[in-house]
Amino acid sequence: MRAIADEEVEMPVLHGAMCYDPMAPNPVIMECELCGSDIETDTWQEKTVTSCKTTVKKMKKLKYDVKVEFLCEQCICKLGFKNKKIFSPGNVFFFKTKDDKKYHLAISNDEDDYNAVLAFLGNECAYSNSRDGIERLKDNLGVIKRMTGISIK
Repeated sequence: MRAIADEEVEMPVLHGAMCYDPMAPNPVIMECELCGSDIETDTWQEKTVTSCKTTVKKMKKLKYDVKVEFLCEQCICKLGFKNKKIFSPGNVFFFKTKDDKKYHLAISNDEDDYNAVLAFLGNECAYSNSRDGIERLKDNLGVIKRMTGISIK
């Protein structure tokens, strides 16, 4: 993490599109992956869950002990997030290094949090965000710490 924080990276200037969906997303029913209860959400969240799971599969291919589960508020609370802001329903990210005995847990419904972790685990200095822009890993060290528990020492 120290090497990433000190690294100088040139960033191209990109101008993404400003597209807006004028209609509310359609409701969908998803299942809590821990207790099996039905969760009413929307198509946007369903797509985000799928995207995050795809990114976590890429982390697994890099031989990391990771997983993401889509959980209801009650199950999120059972994992110990009672005193933190809960985005319900939500993705809970599980990350463990070789030296860890238990998983570090983080709640995130943001695809770019997972993209940042993938770039970090893949030893990259930047990554493409969900809006077709480029993000420097150096600018997202707080995300890496929150998601993995790894920080600059």
